[in-house]
Amino acid sequence: MRLLLLAFCLLSTLRGYAQPPKMKPGKNQFEKGKLAANRPVGVWEYIDYNGKTELTFDYDSSRIIYIRPDTTRYWLKVDTTWQLVRPMRAPRLLGSREHDLAQIGQSIRYPSAALRSGTEGTVLISYIVTPTGQAQDFLIENGLSPACDEEAWKALRDNFNVWIPAIYRGKPVPARFYLMVTFRMVGSEQRRKESDKEMEALTAGKNVHFVDHVVVTALGIERKSGTSPLPKP
Repeated sequence: MRLLLLAFCLLSTLRGYAQPPKMKPGKNQFEKGKLAANRPVGVWEYIDYNGKTELTFDYDSSRIIYIRPDTTRYWLKVDTTWQLVRPMRAPRLLGSREHDLAQIGQSIRYPSAALRSGTEGTVLISYIVTPTGQAQDFLIENGLSPACDEEAWKALRDNFNVWIPAIYRGKPVPARFYLMVTFRMVGSEQRRKESDKEMEALTAGKNVHFVDHVVVTALGIERKSGTSPLPKP
């Protein structure tokens, strides 16, 4: 389990904050490539936190040059039912997952109303990656408040939007993924413990797989990622 801390400061009015600068596309620790008219061109390399290549993609020919082997089982829609199976080609973001998770963390704002009321808790969102590589059908599986739910949903919608679809039995099929966002007040060690318990409760008694976890605090944003429980559809 890895932890990324991206610090920012709240204004005393609770109406805004100063975010860390966004990573420059194609020139950061997670991705290497060139842009033309703000679009990726040529060969791009996508890298994980350990400095190892996840994916190499040629945008000029729309061709995968290298993709890291993945023997994990995923929730895929096979015919008319969701099944936990091992695909011929695993579904994955067309890009660096580490980079896009960091972008999600930077884009989430702790809603002012939630800060004033001391609202803390967890939002769990499921979404589908289609056979054509689009993320859609975002569903709030566990809500917190309208403002917190919207912040989490918008961050997911705006960042996890271009995918390499799963291939199963020789054809592309839908895949299901989850994102968990915990809103926590600064210095709330109790909320830290509770968020861990919430994760267990949300997935208790279910077949599990993978979920990304983002923690948003009043004075910082943390992102946890790794192999974690995933609710059965």
